[in-house]
Amino acid sequence: MNRLLIFAALLCCVFTVNSKLAYTADELEEMIISQAYPETLRSRLISDSTGAGSFDECVSTMKNIIDKSENYPSLVERNSFGVFRAKLWASDGLYELNCVEANGKVLAEQYKSEYK
Repeated sequence: MNRLLIFAALLCCVFTVNSKLAYTADELEEMIISQAYPETLRSRLISDSTGAGSFDECVSTMKNIIDKSENYPSLVERNSFGVFRAKLWASDGLYELNCVEANGKVLAEQYKSEYK
């Protein structure tokens, strides 16, 4: 019986440690407004492409990603001189969406940082 209780306790600890942190749209909105941004792990590249259409098409694609995220907060940090940079705080992590136009080519990148 005691071994069963110890096993159950250890099993709960393992699931608690391995569970990923997620936020609701309302929680994230409050955090962003108060500038108490959620802590994140190191970002990783999840998508990139070179020469995927024009700069305007790239920006439109990134804005569509933001629009599809419904009520989650986002911030366009820059949209000028061939650079589009935005952040999207989703339930499972922070997404960074970038479009860069240089030397006649367009580079589109998406990064994701999971919450700590």
